[in-house]
Amino acid sequence: TLILAHVDPGTNRVTMVQFPRDLWVRVPGSGRNRINTALLGGKGLLVRTVEALTGLGINHYVQLNIAGFRDVVNAIDGVDVCIPEPIEFDANTGLEVNEPGMVHFNGNRALRFVRARHTFAEGDLARIQNQQKFIAAAIDKVTSVGTIIDPGRIRALMRTAGDNLRIDRGTDPFELYRLGQRFRSFDLRRYEA
Repeated sequence: TLILAHVDPGTNRVTMVQFPRDLWVRVPGSGRNRINTALLGGKGLLVRTVEALTGLGINHYVQLNIAGFRDVVNAIDGVDVCIPEPIEFDANTGLEVNEPGMVHFNGNRALRFVRARHTFAEGDLARIQNQQKFIAAAIDKVTSVGTIIDPGRIRALMRTAGDNLRIDRGTDPFELYRLGQRFRSFDLRRYEA
């Protein structure tokens, strides 16, 4: 999943734009290709590709691998997401939701949810919508009082981040902490995608 996030320092408004992995773009030095192939050239090429596509400068880069995503979800004891309708079995991911409503996702089930696309008529667009719902719910949980005051959860998150998170050289741990503090005031009504 490739997300461009902007935090307005004046309003703390968070805007996120997500790019379909098969979006055809001009990859600097390589011609036209899918946006996810830019990562094969390293994070620098991916950043330059997104900058060329959007016309925006990218200040920071954060990459969380699949194992890290699963482990972060487990470190916060899972995430609850509202699923309005049952989801038929997806043979590619193993995802199935029989009872709609608030559904609890542990790390492995969360991976199935955010990767599923074949069971939905909208394909990748449905996957993006599900990823956005999940991200919003996960941010809400990570920034909740229940997480902030739980030293065990904080230690598990820090350990998981250390093992699975890659950041740009210009971002130090203090800056990550400051960014995390901004997300403490995150308002789901201000989430855009």
